Amino acid sequence: MADTWQTIKEWPELILERLDDAGVARIVLNRPDKRNCWNRALCNAFLESLDITLMEVRAQVLRIGSDDAFRAFEIPEVRKSA
Repeated sequence: MADTWQTIKEWPELILERLDDAGVARIVLNRPDKRNCWNRALCNAFLESLDITLMEVRAQVLRIGSDDAFRAFEIPEVRKSA
C-alpha cells in the first residue's frame, strides 16, 4: 500500500503534512521562486508547524522542496528587524 500524506496546514511559504497512522510529519518549504530562502514569514510558519506537530508525531521531516538550493536567511529582511 502506498504511503498517504495528508495536508494538516498550508501557508504560502510552507506546507505541513502528516503520514497516515505513522506518527510522522513532513514540513515542506514552499518558496521555489526564492530558492527556499528563509524570511520572517517562513520562519514563523516553520515554528508554528513545529508547535502543531509537537505532541502528535514521533518524527518530523524537513523537505527543502524540489529545488536543491537552500540559504539560511534573507539578509535584507533580517536587517530590517534589527
